[in-house]
Amino acid sequence: MEWYFIFDGDPQIGLEKDNNGYPKIRANKENIGEKLNKYSNDNNIKIDFVICAGDLTQGGKDAKKILFYKNGEYNELGIFIDKYYNNIKNNGYNVYCCPGNHDTYVSFPYFWKPVFKFLKDKYDATYGLGIFTNWKNYGYYKFEHNGVLFMSLGVYPYNLSWIRKNLPKDNTKPIIIFYHYNTIIGEPYSDWWSNEEKNNFYNIIKEFNILMIINGHLHSSQKDIWNGIPIVKGSGKELGLVKIKDNKISEIKFI
Repeated sequence: MEWYFIFDGDPQIGLEKDNNGYPKIRANKENIGEKLNKYSNDNNIKIDFVICAGDLTQGGKDAKKILFYKNGEYNELGIFIDKYYNNIKNNGYNVYCCPGNHDTYVSFPYFWKPVFKFLKDKYDATYGLGIFTNWKNYGYYKFEHNGVLFMSLGVYPYNLSWIRKNLPKDNTKPIIIFYHYNTIIGEPYSDWWSNEEKNNFYNIIKEFNILMIINGHLHSSQKDIWNGIPIVKGSGKELGLVKIKDNKISEIKFI
């Protein structure tokens, strides 16, 4: 059996603005649903879904009010849902997202984080009120597709107890992991989590059948290897396409 999915990242609504100062989706992240339809038709393949590896917004804002405080001038989350999430969904593809660090940039007294609530509502991701809890524990969930287990590990793999609990009992089961922060030591911005944290994470997953890890954060589209595990990013100009055949990665390319 063979099938395909897309990896992407960092639409980051609000990083770029139009001529009137209104937030817009990053260049090359627009109309992805239509792009996938054209690619599918031109190449006679079926793409099952899209994974987006975080930074859905620039500041996690939804422009709602608490008393006299307004959470941002613009509804970045609403624009993300309309211009990215719904664009892909309405063209026939499921979308699975994790949060990024920019999605956490919600200031007091707006004590919940709208992007994290969106992820809870859509995927039953872990969630808590930010003023009382640590956002690093949230945005975690899992799903299975064609025998492969997919695991969202939030902004980065901080919640090690959740990971241990949700890894399969059968360590031969194929697993694909996605989270926002990039992983390769020495790569730009990879120091947003420590080498010790990376080692602790690796020691938990090293005995499992990890097919690949998907990251965002660094605005590039590239392939790397970390401790023998393929690491990919699709946050640049190109989307990543993965072909799975017989529960193994058959091909990774950029389109």
